[in-house]
Order: sequence, then C-alpha cells, then structure tokens
Amino acid sequence: MKKHHLKYALVTNITKLNVDYIMELLEIKNIFDTVILADDCIAGKSSPIPCKKALQQIHGNEKMASNCITL
Repeated sequence: MKKHHLKYALVTNITKLNVDYIMELLEIKNIFDTVILADDCIAGKSSPIPCKKALQQIHGNEKMASNCITL
C-alpha cells in the first residue's frame, strides 16, 4: 500500500489499549501515519471532527477530503 506514497489515518471510537492490541494482533501497527481516538477530540467518529483532525495530522486539508476513502 505504501508504494503509492499515500498517507493512511485510522479514526476510531475505541480505546488506545484496544487499538494497540488489535493493531499488534493483525500486524498492522506500522501501516498508519496517524491514529485518532475518540479521546483525542471533543466529538466521536460520527462527527466530522476526528476526520478533520486526521487530515490535519497527515498534512492534508478539507479540500483533500474528496480524495479520501472512508471504511
């Protein structure tokens, strides 16, 4: 995935402990350039705030949001 020089962000409502465990279990710890948890924002994932924060952390902006894929 990294061969295309894309940046990857994980936005989730689960706790850091759970994220760390799952990422370790699935061996995907080094895939994401940033991880945004519910505790990192004033609102959870159904709000656009965590996604905007992820874009900021990977040096994107809201105009780039149309190029994002959300799963």
